[in-house]
Amino acid sequence: DSLGLFDRGKIDVFAEENYATPKYFYRFLPGRAPLLHTGVLYGIGKMKPEVNVPSLNEVHTFIRDLFVKAHLSAECSIVCLIYVERLMEHARVPLVAKTWRPCLLCGLLLASKVW
Repeated sequence: DSLGLFDRGKIDVFAEENYATPKYFYRFLPGRAPLLHTGVLYGIGKMKPEVNVPSLNEVHTFIRDLFVKAHLSAECSIVCLIYVERLMEHARVPLVAKTWRPCLLCGLLLASKVW
């Protein structure tokens, strides 16, 4: 299955939800308070992460926070850009709402080690 120049299967491999800690929610039976009754029946479900196309401000804040907290140099951003472009070109990984954070984080990590 192809997405133009990119491989659609790579979206699932590089999706952010594969690397983030999952969040769960509890469902209790209606009309029963969990603290008042022993043996309360409940269910647990995994929350689906909300995926939105990031704004320019969100991307800038993400990158700025990484640079400040990791004490990265300005040159790392250029090297990171090269690595992310290579990942997109050679591995055919699309940079979409689900994959931009893991790809950028890996690029910055590698750039910081090389530069």
